[in-house]
Order: sequence, then structure tokens, then C-alpha cells
Amino acid sequence: SIDLSNAIAPDVGRAKTDKGVKGLVLAIGAPLPGHEVRSTRWLPDFRAVLAAPETFRYIVAYAGNTWEVFAMRVWFVPLLAFNAGLHAGAPHGLNLSVLAGVSAIVSVPVSIVVAELGVRFGRESVVRAVSLASVAVAVALGALATSSFLVVLALLMLHGASSYGDAGAINGGLMVSSRPETRSAALALFGLFGFTSGFLGPLAVGLTLHATGGTSSPAAWFAALLVVGFGSVVSAGAMSRFGRTVDPSSGRPPR
Repeated sequence: SIDLSNAIAPDVGRAKTDKGVKGLVLAIGAPLPGHEVRSTRWLPDFRAVLAAPETFRYIVAYAGNTWEVFAMRVWFVPLLAFNAGLHAGAPHGLNLSVLAGVSAIVSVPVSIVVAELGVRFGRESVVRAVSLASVAVAVALGALATSSFLVVLALLMLHGASSYGDAGAINGGLMVSSRPETRSAALALFGLFGFTSGFLGPLAVGLTLHATGGTSSPAAWFAALLVVGFGSVVSAGAMSRFGRTVDPSSGRPPR
């Protein structure tokens, strides 16, 4: 006989999830009267988003964020493997891919905390501070790439938290700064810029390694980590380049 329980279980779970999502949508219900957002346009108004610096800054910041986050997540294991190969006393039996996964998971609650700090103290200043801190960690990681295994692992974990840490604040900033009638266009550009940059970041790191000596060269890793840190330079610059966002109702930066 053939046991189909394992084959059926995922379908059952998926059906329960679909029902739960539909129930959640019904529970949320329709927009409250007077809060409906309607548009007479056939296509999203991308031009209006690009012309709004208070929104476009967060799109650029997200592009820098994904450049750095994706680059490090792709090259986390090769960098750690390079370091482990230099030290006979490096811990053996560790699954480097699992360590990369742990780094990604730890960064999520950090992003939530940073997003809350952005609400309390202003997203622009918080995103700028976290981005600059991430640049510093990337430079330190490049300079210390041949240090002990535990030092490099600790810096990789710290960089995972700092590079992804401002993602929540950037997402929140986009939603607060965009107008309801152009928010769909803003989200579309947010995703387009962000994930295009997320593809280009790891590619740029690989090309840099190839051009500067390969994955066995400490100098090449230093150059590669400067390329990684470039993402947060862009994010920090986006928070400064376009001026401060002002809430028209209060005349103060939104929180």
C-alpha cells in the first residue's frame, strides 16, 4: 500500500490557510465611509511619486537597504568559509548555512525595534544613524576578515542586524509619506527599485572579488565589503539629500 498522508497534509494545511486569510479579509471589512480611495487613472501615477521627494527618498533608501542585505546574505557563507580556512583552530562541524539563517532571523526583531524607535524619534534620523552604523560594521568586517573565526562571526551577526535593522522604518516611512491616491504607484516603484538593487548588490560584490584577487585574497574581501557597505551609504544619503519631510497638518516631520 502507498502512504499518501504526507502528500495530502500540505494540501489540507494550505486549504486551512486560505480559509483563514479569507476570514481575515471579511473581518477587516470595507473602508469606513469617507475613507475610500478612488482613482480615475488607468495606470498608476509614477510621475507624481518621482516628483515627491518626501516619498522618493524612502524608495532610494530601500534600494540601498536591499543592496546591502542581499549582498551580505549571498556572500555570508563564502566569507565565513574563507576565514575558517585560515585558522586551524576554527570550530569544526558548524553548518555555515545555518549560521547565515540565524543571522537573518535575528535581524527581524531588530528591525521591529528600530521601526518603533523611528516612530518615537523620527524615521529620518533613525534610518540615517542605523545606516551609518552598518557602514562602519561593513568596513570593520572587511578590515578584520582574517581575524579569529569568532570575531568574524560576531561581526557578521552584527552586520546582519544593522543592515536589515532599518528596513521596517523605511517601509513605514514610505507609507506615511505617500499620498493615498498615489500609494499603489509608490509601492510598485518601491518594489521595483528595491529588488532590482537586491539583484545588483550580490552581483557587484562577486565582480569586485573577481577583479581584485578572488575569494582567497584578504584585500579582495576588503574591497568587496566596501561594495556591500555602499548600500547603506545610499540609504543614509537619501535621508539627507532630499531635505526633511514635513507633515502639512502640523508643520513638523512625521513620526
